[in-house]
Amino acid sequence: MNKDRRSKSLIIVALALTLMVLTVGFAAFSETLSISSSATVTPNEQDFKITIYGFNSLDAVLDFEMNGTVNDADLSTTLSYPSPSGTGITGTTALIDNSTHTISNISVSLTKPTTELAYYFVVKNEGKYDAYIDLSSYEANDGEYLIINPGTCVAGKDTTDSLVQATCENVVRAIGITNADRTPLENNETIMEIPKGKYIYLAYLIGYMDTENLADGPFTVSFDELQLSFTTAK
Repeated sequence: MNKDRRSKSLIIVALALTLMVLTVGFAAFSETLSISSSATVTPNEQDFKITIYGFNSLDAVLDFEMNGTVNDADLSTTLSYPSPSGTGITGTTALIDNSTHTISNISVSLTKPTTELAYYFVVKNEGKYDAYIDLSSYEANDGEYLIINPGTCVAGKDTTDSLVQATCENVVRAIGITNADRTPLENNETIMEIPKGKYIYLAYLIGYMDTENLADGPFTVSFDELQLSFTTAK
């Protein structure tokens, strides 16, 4: 009897040792797979492309004003003629530099209050991203965005400086921005989208507003640089 019990005890111990060996064996072959990774994405700035076009002749500007017609043959990436306006109202040809996105050489001659001169531009999004224009720094008024701060006025020869300064604030600038169908922004929105492959129209206007303060001779007005920000983030 005792001999049988010892035999059974030995068998149980042997089984227990076998299980321990198996457990250790499985543990020795257990591994954890870890995957670490990272990626750096650097967008190509050349994929964000805004191109400014102007009207290359007075006839092209007039056709746009009267009929809303725009032909590729009428557009230029280097210059834009001003609108044909009233007698005595003249303006220089605006110069466009798309390498720096600047418009320069705008000089206007106005003869009296309630006169103005406009320049028109087509702004195309020719890149691979949607673009947005931030107009929050301008005062919105029915699709026009006014720059209220006046320019610096200098009286001409034989012109009374005090009269010039009294009327100086009435010479202002404004920009008008419309969609391709020439509809203005709704509710005077301050962010405008230009989807990739689309375009907008931009009008830049210098006007002499109606006023009772009149200078008694010619004077010149110079303005600070106007800036519009185009971004890929709304």
